[in-house]
Amino acid sequence: MKSKAKKLKEVLAGSAPSIWDALDRWKINSSDISLHALDILDHVAPPTSLSGRLLRSYAQIILDAVDQSPLNTVTLYRGSPQLHRNGIESWSSNMKTAQRFAKESGGFLSVLKPGSVKALKLKSNEDEYIVLANRKNTLIP
Repeated sequence: MKSKAKKLKEVLAGSAPSIWDALDRWKINSSDISLHALDILDHVAPPTSLSGRLLRSYAQIILDAVDQSPLNTVTLYRGSPQLHRNGIESWSSNMKTAQRFAKESGGFLSVLKPGSVKALKLKSNEDEYIVLANRKNTLIP
């Protein structure tokens, strides 16, 4: 894995990190990258700090990859303490996994029906998908 300083230099030089670099960083820093994704969607001016520019580039790469992905062909589930969250989120095609997360977090189980959202299927975990969530997600009580 490249050092943060090297990645910053690449961003400044116009050489964007790969989707896999962006997803690896998102797994570590999902809240900040999701916030940057929302800023991109809301047309908020880019940050001026180097680290902010790097996080913004990761968010853009993930947004582009999700946008180029097909609609989900399977039902997707998410167990989360937050209902109707917006941003880049991890969803699972495994309902038991999502139910466990919902139970452990004292949260809710949300469901996305097939064909309802563009979903980037992760190669590292066959049950995991990345979606750009919105308030239209359906809740199963």
